[in-house]
Amino acid sequence: FEELRLRLAGMDRFKLPDPKNGFFRASAGEAREMAKLYANTHDILAPLIDLDKELHSDEQREQADAAYEESLRRYLGAERYADYQHSQDSEFQELFDSAENRGVTKAALTAAYETRTAADEQARQLQADQQLSAEERTLLQAALLARTTQALARDLGQAAFAAYLKDYGAQLTNSLAPPPAKREPTVPVK
Repeated sequence: FEELRLRLAGMDRFKLPDPKNGFFRASAGEAREMAKLYANTHDILAPLIDLDKELHSDEQREQADAAYEESLRRYLGAERYADYQHSQDSEFQELFDSAENRGVTKAALTAAYETRTAADEQARQLQADQQLSAEERTLLQAALLARTTQALARDLGQAAFAAYLKDYGAQLTNSLAPPPAKREPTVPVK
């Protein structure tokens, strides 16, 4: 029964790292222990038969997730747990995909991620600031995009930054730049 319980824990809804993920590769022993930690903190069968929401409140599921994360942090240790968390973040994964095999250090990759995360937060704050005029907001967002681009290029290096722009440049621009101005429909002149 224990083997079945661990295998079920590793299925579908369980956040085991992707084996193809080069940043955080769990050994077979780590993957088994991670499944065990998950099985010890969660009802494994309820989600598989679509009864999780009926049997467990949102608060109970959040508590189980928090207990799992704490157990995982203790098991992996602070540095390895941080790597695991990064591997679960799509923005970090985009940076890693661009930097992989291009000589970018872990420290530089982490710095680029922190730059990107801080820029996203600043963009949200600018967008929410009702005291700014549209022109001021546009200028500040353009400056934020320029600073972020320079910092990412510095952190990642030329080759990795070029790869990042090629694959994810539109997402970077869209997340930091102002939304396009609404245009008034033009009425054709007869």
